[in-house]
Amino acid sequence: MEYISKIFFEEIIPEVIHEGFFANDVFGAVSFNTNIVELGKFYGNQTAKNPKPVLVIKNVENFSNVLEQYVNKALPFYFNKSSFSHDDIKETLGYAFSNATYYDFSNPVEYLKIRTAFLDDNLPNEKKTYLGFSPALSSEISIFCSKEKMLLETPYSLTPVLNRNDEEVALPKVMIGINGETCYIYALQNKVSENTKFKKEINRLLFKLDSGFIEPFESTNNVENPENLTGVTKSFLASLIITFGFLKSIGINNVIVPSFLPVRYNSHVISFNRRMKYYESIKTDKDKIDKIINDHEKEMSYYQENTTMKFIRTFRRIVYQSKGINVSFIPMQKDDSMHISITNEVLFDNDLENNLYVLAQDAAKKTCINKNNMIKS
Repeated sequence: MEYISKIFFEEIIPEVIHEGFFANDVFGAVSFNTNIVELGKFYGNQTAKNPKPVLVIKNVENFSNVLEQYVNKALPFYFNKSSFSHDDIKETLGYAFSNATYYDFSNPVEYLKIRTAFLDDNLPNEKKTYLGFSPALSSEISIFCSKEKMLLETPYSLTPVLNRNDEEVALPKVMIGINGETCYIYALQNKVSENTKFKKEINRLLFKLDSGFIEPFESTNNVENPENLTGVTKSFLASLIITFGFLKSIGINNVIVPSFLPVRYNSHVISFNRRMKYYESIKTDKDKIDKIINDHEKEMSYYQENTTMKFIRTFRRIVYQSKGINVSFIPMQKDDSMHISITNEVLFDNDLENNLYVLAQDAAKKTCINKNNMIKS
């Protein structure tokens, strides 16, 4: 424990108050400040353009204990070997808070316990579970579970896959971590693939998810504005519906959706600043610099809209179009995450949504899958 804590307090904290850390010949764009309340010490600096989250450590011993438990679980999970170097430990510590929300930074012991639980679940790696045939999409549907790399949001992902004859289309990947009866969903990722005839047909068919949907309005300062739930990407919506049905069948009753990950957002700023220093060092001309700055501003705007706002709207759309999937808390009500409950009776507004949800839920029941042993023939 002392060795792990020593690396964190003496190496990670001093490095991440700047632009990031180095370990295993890799730079990690992880940056935050640290307030050790018990010792009355603050490590860090703030800038108006790039405010950093603050890790609040109230009790050093308690924090060190859970940090050690997390690292001891994470090392064999991510490195897949029996002995670990100093840099292996440092890299694991460096990325430990890369997926923390502001609430998590204020409650790091709770956060580390949850992240440790994600590693306890032993979900199958590179395993595909057949869910059944969807008449609406004229396709066989499976769901693929895979382990992910440490620098990504979660240790596991679920990817619904559609097959017809020898052709295959993967829907967006759902980044998950499971803690008891609760699944945390941190991201939806769409892999770029060839736009085949089969994929184009599936994309057209997925517009049936809009059947019967009426855009809701929200009131702001006595002005009614559309929530823009119609604009969510249909493949993302389909992927989540299948995942929700699958999760319910393996004993998951609650879903928590972190709304904003400040370290990941700031990593784009850090990468941009490093690029700018390089371009300035080689005397890049002003027009190119202006274009780089303009592209970066567009990138950050896109990140905020798609990674945060559109991500949350996709879950809002599922809740709005269903009975039995309910929002318990919106972001900033309890913490900075959306909390969703999945009841035993779920009914969607249209046939395609019901088909996808029930297919995933019933297939898992038939194969006796549960969250502790997801593949059991």
